[in-house]
Amino acid sequence: MAATAFVRAAANSCWNGVAPPDVPGLDARTALRRLDGKWPLYVKLLHTFREQYADCAERLRKQLEASDYAGSVKLLHSLRGAAGHLGAFELQHTATLLEQAVEEHPNEPDAALLRLFEDQLNTLVCSIQELPLEIEFDKKDVRRTQSDTI
Repeated sequence: MAATAFVRAAANSCWNGVAPPDVPGLDARTALRRLDGKWPLYVKLLHTFREQYADCAERLRKQLEASDYAGSVKLLHSLRGAAGHLGAFELQHTATLLEQAVEEHPNEPDAALLRLFEDQLNTLVCSIQELPLEIEFDKKDVRRTQSDTI
């Protein structure tokens, strides 16, 4: 699958200036620039995101059903920040729109926007789940220069 190819490419060629392959829901290249090209850290952060937010859509639905609009907004705000940091910009954008919709019309959540949010989140979580928890690198790869990063 794409995520496995992502890790293989990262381990084999990230230091040669080769862009990572497309992974559904992620702009890994931009996220890695923010992390100074640190692939192991990026993969760890992705798995942490998956652990914290895999059930976010379900939690959000329950909060909305319970009229916990402040909790819904807080959850969406937290997720969109984490998603943006990791390069999940489509999910970040959708979470922003959904957060605004809940703030503006708390009793009438946009069902289509909520479904889009769920789909994007599920795609991202599935992509992350395929990634191994650790990536091994040669020590020479770690001592790269700034110009060697993506």
